[in-house]
Amino acid sequence: MRWRVLVVLGALAVGPLAPRPASAVMQRVYPLGDIIRGSQSVAVVTVQSVRKPDLVRLGPAATLKGKSPLSKVDVNLQAKPSDQNRLLLSRLRAGQKMVVFYSSAPKESMVLACLGDAWVRLSAPKPQGPWRFVHFEPYLRRSFHGTADQAVAVVKRVLQGGPAPAPDPKATPGPGLPSPNTASNKAPASMNLMPKGRWLRRLYLV
Repeated sequence: MRWRVLVVLGALAVGPLAPRPASAVMQRVYPLGDIIRGSQSVAVVTVQSVRKPDLVRLGPAATLKGKSPLSKVDVNLQAKPSDQNRLLLSRLRAGQKMVVFYSSAPKESMVLACLGDAWVRLSAPKPQGPWRFVHFEPYLRRSFHGTADQAVAVVKRVLQGGPAPAPDPKATPGPGLPSPNTASNKAPASMNLMPKGRWLRRLYLV
């Protein structure tokens, strides 16, 4: 059974492949191995450019599993509340790698992207067009948190039949750490210092 909506690689209503509203974050613990096996394709992409305030260009892709859904693609930053867009910009830089987990759906495919220390959900419309940043998946840090290169190594190992890391239930949910060399694009300090509950309410209005 394929994931119709990637619930973070990025929580699942009934199992990890169940569809869910785009606005909902995944709160259950999902093993990274299940995310890898449930994705139709997994690819490594590079951030080509970050164009403030609302556009990121990705590409090209090195495919790890299946057929890559992109060569180059623009991602529009349209998350609500808009604080998430600024927060994502503070975690991206040109040349940065991310691992995308993709599964197609009839109208709008969902993508989970692992930046290493942070997870985000993207929306990929059909026919092929610009992608859209939906929101952070703060709880997916329990599935994996490290570097993008470490995530690539884990994916390759699992696809070759090796073991996947167990979830880390003690990993703190959140947006990860700011990327180096983004001093001019820092997220508001108040958000980085907020207790977890207040941070989630601020970003997701929960």
